[in-house]
Amino acid sequence: MQKQISSLGLALLLLLAAACSDVIVPDIEGRVVNLIAPADSLNTTLQTHNFVWDEEEDASSYRLQIVKPDFENIEEFILDSTTTATSYEVTLQEGSYQWRVLAVNEAYTSDRDSATIWRLFVRSDASVDLSNQIITIIEPGNNIFTQDSTITFSWNGLSGADKYILQIGDVGLSSFLFIEELSGDSTSTSFTFDEDGDYQWQVRAESDLSQTFTDWASRELTIDRQPPAAPTLEFPTSGSTIVAANQSPDLFWIADANSLIDTLYVYRDGLRDSLLFKTVASLEYNLEDSGIDFVNSQFAEDYFWQVRSVDRAGNVSDSSSLRLVFVQ
Repeated sequence: MQKQISSLGLALLLLLAAACSDVIVPDIEGRVVNLIAPADSLNTTLQTHNFVWDEEEDASSYRLQIVKPDFENIEEFILDSTTTATSYEVTLQEGSYQWRVLAVNEAYTSDRDSATIWRLFVRSDASVDLSNQIITIIEPGNNIFTQDSTITFSWNGLSGADKYILQIGDVGLSSFLFIEELSGDSTSTSFTFDEDGDYQWQVRAESDLSQTFTDWASRELTIDRQPPAAPTLEFPTSGSTIVAANQSPDLFWIADANSLIDTLYVYRDGLRDSLLFKTVASLEYNLEDSGIDFVNSQFAEDYFWQVRSVDRAGNVSDSSSLRLVFVQ
């Protein structure tokens, strides 16, 4: 009887140990994120600020909140954004603001009522002097690849800006395709590219009153509307027989240099009516990674496979040839 009780107790202990071995997400509700910059109660004419805070242990991301004028009397919720970084750049118009940062993980968010709150004042009395201001670009993202020929360019506006100058040209801006002057209340415009290629664009704000202007804010992009070449299947040759798990890799191919992702398709018939599986792979694949037991498979021993590629701009290639392979 004593042996039975001991065995039961041991089993319970093992079950408890197994339960405790699960990943436990730390409770961070009581944590307070330490703010770094901009300094509390800063009074400034600068409109673009990099909000910075200390890394918080056990946090996987952070939630930056900015309101106007304060959290007790919110007139406008300027920003409520989540980021994995410990900094975030924001352009603000003149006014009084408060901001805080909450720590976030998979199960918890730190208590907003106990969070540190700092104030920021953005003055307008010298905002017409743009020499120390910074233009913050909204879109497009830097170094994007896109198949869209018409691109919208946008940025955050600055108080005191009478106009914005937008320039689009080759990388290095040794020559220009497009130059536009926009009024101070216009912070976006579109342009259609006639040809594929690598391009650079820049924008700056100017004040007619003070004869000052910001530095150029610049980004690059690539217009690519041409699909990559279809992949070339290398091994095994058509109609040949391979022994599953007897070579590595079982399948390999050559892809266009511009390809980003290849997708492998394996069919049970040459008409491609019965797809056995498809998977993302890079130039090679071992059939055992599919989870299918090809050695003892209930399916026929002959299979058909082909590959298709996608480039960074989202252009899809033609499919490779459809190739027969016997697997045993």
